[in-house]
Amino acid sequence: MSELIPRLNKRVKVLFTEDSALNYAAYLLADENGISIKVAKYRGTNRVDPIENNEYGYSSLIKATRKCKSIILILLIPRFFLL
Repeated sequence: MSELIPRLNKRVKVLFTEDSALNYAAYLLADENGISIKVAKYRGTNRVDPIENNEYGYSSLIKATRKCKSIILILLIPRFFLL
């Protein structure tokens, strides 16, 4: 792979470290990865009584983060109206 790096486009070169390994930017943009993002809703202020558990991940981290953000906003909006 290291012999291929000098011939790569500048945009693609930023995804590799100096020793030809993929860097964090490449991992962030990858379609598949080993990271899971968990979002949970609990009744009360402790984690004793779960209401809902969702797991996002093992796919694009950007996509998983967007899903989590929308779920968190959906969970928080009703609280603001109750205050």
